[in-house]
Amino acid sequence: MSALVRSRDEDRRARTLVTPEGLALPITIASRGSRVGALMLDITILFTAAMVFLMVLGWIAGGLLEGTALDIDGAPNGAQEFILILLVLTLFCGWYGYFLAQELGPRGATLGKRIVGIRVAARGGGRLTAEAIIARNLLRDIEIFYPIVM
Repeated sequence: MSALVRSRDEDRRARTLVTPEGLALPITIASRGSRVGALMLDITILFTAAMVFLMVLGWIAGGLLEGTALDIDGAPNGAQEFILILLVLTLFCGWYGYFLAQELGPRGATLGKRIVGIRVAARGGGRLTAEAIIARNLLRDIEIFYPIVM
């Protein structure tokens, strides 16, 4: 029974992709589980890299980040503000740059997608444009992460 259900599911996800060179390639669209698994791996990779960056930044900055913003005497001075701006810019560029650089690369997949065995492709069989990848990543933030934050 499970083989019958599996074959119907695979038939539903099966597509024939015609490449720009005119080759017809049979492909299978990735399941939701593999997509979620790839996203979890990518988030783990980014979280680990961010933690390492924070530890190195904290080691370099020494005691500059101590103090609270609620205390007037402990308000951030110029060096602390610079460190915080550097931190926010680096995390922003790391989050969006990771997906953009890896999906625009020759393999068309992030590290998590490579581990799971999937990649991104346009409907016509070619590679996605930078605009399409930016739109995918912004929509992922809107659909997944912003509701979690709320």
